[in-house]
Amino acid sequence: MDEEYNKKGYEKLVAMEVALIEESYLEALSLGLSLGHRDLAQALKEGASALLSRA
Repeated sequence: MDEEYNKKGYEKLVAMEVALIEESYLEALSLGLSLGHRDLAQALKEGASALLSRA
């Protein structure tokens, strides 16, 4: 029972981590596109850079 409970807790934790990563990725991409970058890789890079500079 404890092993099953721990597995479910771990799965929920991983799901939350994945959701946070996806949200961060989309935020960086959106910001990069709003800055005028049309190449997706460049938009992601520049958006992430802009987000990090705000931190």
